[in-house]
Amino acid sequence: MSRAAKQRRVGILQQADFDTEKANTDNFEDMSYDAGSVKPNKNIIFNNTSLTSTGGFIPKQTMAYIDATSGLKSIDFTGPATLPHLALHFAAALQSVTSEAATTPFQKVLTPAVDTDMPDFTSGGYLFSIATENINGSDGEILDSAILDTFTLSVDFNSEGYAKLAKISGKWVGKSMQTALDLTGTWVAQDNTFYNDTAGFSISTSGITSISDYCKKRYTLTINNNVTVDCRANSAPANYLLSPTIQTTVSLPYDTTTYAFMADYAAGTQGSITLSSGSTGASGFLEIISYGKLTVDPRGYDGDFESIDLTMTHNVDTSASKSLSVTIADAKDRTW
Repeated sequence: MSRAAKQRRVGILQQADFDTEKANTDNFEDMSYDAGSVKPNKNIIFNNTSLTSTGGFIPKQTMAYIDATSGLKSIDFTGPATLPHLALHFAAALQSVTSEAATTPFQKVLTPAVDTDMPDFTSGGYLFSIATENINGSDGEILDSAILDTFTLSVDFNSEGYAKLAKISGKWVGKSMQTALDLTGTWVAQDNTFYNDTAGFSISTSGITSISDYCKKRYTLTINNNVTVDCRANSAPANYLLSPTIQTTVSLPYDTTTYAFMADYAAGTQGSITLSSGSTGASGFLEIISYGKLTVDPRGYDGDFESIDLTMTHNVDTSASKSLSVTIADAKDRTW
């Protein structure tokens, strides 16, 4: 009998280092991803060799080469942004935690490691094991030493119901994937506290045309790490390289106030965009500050109406000394 997509489970645990992946007996934290979005990919590479003394134009079975080791393994996902796990996703994407408070709600500040240097995953970094199963007995898989290749946080402020909640999406990549496992550990249930539920968001800008808690349509933060392999051990990945780009987009109504962003775009003005919810020091607080310049003409359309769409490409701001700052109070002590 076929298994429903919503019967699949996905869990996460942080690893101690690159070579200490979690096992099928560990107690993974349950994560809430959208049913049907979780797609493990073992990235098996199939080649047909082109050698002399083989003859013919159709590849021969004996000339096939299969590589199950070299390629990065991955798991795609989409889902709601939840209080217990949003910080884990940002740690996996940004690879730097500036601080974590010692007492509840354990407020954390995260910034991109690559603002200052390339992380060396053989001696540090934020690495995770991602587990998934459906049959409960034989189809368990664990992606080892995983980080986020791509990560997006988005909010559609004009949507209703489930669609209005803040969403995350992306791709986990790792050095290897354990397969055909019986995940016998205890799955640890987590509180599904959503963002943009009863507590909404505000958006403000600085440096460029100033707005504060202005009418907004959509917000998107996209981190693309462009992860590649750096060094191998027995053909398997032994370290990663990141070549990241970070971009923030905000869609606003077209009016006399927002039209002024056209001048900021034309002048290449440095500025910041802040998305925030809640109060600092209280559980549920989230603040994301994006630093950079508007790099795309802001004129846009939202159906039949004109809009101003801010597209900020991040750079390391001279005053802030960072390209992005994420502050999260999630009542989770991660001992970071």
